[in-house]
Amino acid sequence: EVPPSQHQKSMDDQRQEGEDSELDDTAGSSEPRLRDTPEDILFEAAVNTIAFHPSQDILAAGDVEGDVFVYSYSCWESGNKELWSSGHHLKSCRDSAFTSDGQREIFSLTIWAQLTQLTFKLPAADR
Repeated sequence: EVPPSQHQKSMDDQRQEGEDSELDDTAGSSEPRLRDTPEDILFEAAVNTIAFHPSQDILAAGDVEGDVFVYSYSCWESGNKELWSSGHHLKSCRDSAFTSDGQREIFSLTIWAQLTQLTFKLPAADR
């Protein structure tokens, strides 16, 4: 009889071998792979706000340095694409949203009682 600790190790080894062989099957393939989730989108500064488009795989993110980014995202490998970016705000971007019809995106920044607003219209081909 195999002690429980060795039995668990053996099962873990088998699981790892199975995962390795799955990865080996796609190694060297030029076809993009379908992932369970989109790849991470990395930003240089901390992100304060994220808004998701109501009907498309598009997101908008505003960071603490005032930069705003619009990305399309996909579960296909290398499917994330930066569509637009702006350094419009001089201070942290605090909020972003899409209009309910998804045709425009609104970015807002509040400093004391002052409100700055930037609107980005999505190109017709992306709708």
